Amino acid sequence: MIDFDAMVLGPAQLAFGRPVTILPLASQPGVASFPAGGDFRRPHTEVQLADGEFTTVSPTLGIRASEYPILPAIDDKIVIGAETFLVVDVRPDGEGDVKLVLRKVSG
Repeated sequence: MIDFDAMVLGPAQLAFGRPVTILPLASQPGVASFPAGGDFRRPHTEVQLADGEFTTVSPTLGIRASEYPILPAIDDKIVIGAETFLVVDVRPDGEGDVKLVLRKVSG
């Protein structure tokens, strides 16, 4: 069996990951913030409305499930550089990669 986490996710994290700080407000109440890493992206989404089209940004942070004894949860906060984001969705892919869908709250 191929260890997808070791063969793909680990090297990808080394190549594309950046430092972040996790504030586990919902996943681990009372636990202090801690440093972590992840693949931060700001993909644009085109939304077609009845009166036109507009573009929105849906920032995500890709993390490796193997690096977390307890995964971040909805309502946790993530600090990336000078920006703070709220986790609004957690999407594990079943192979060790987890996408945290974020919403900017400051910075």
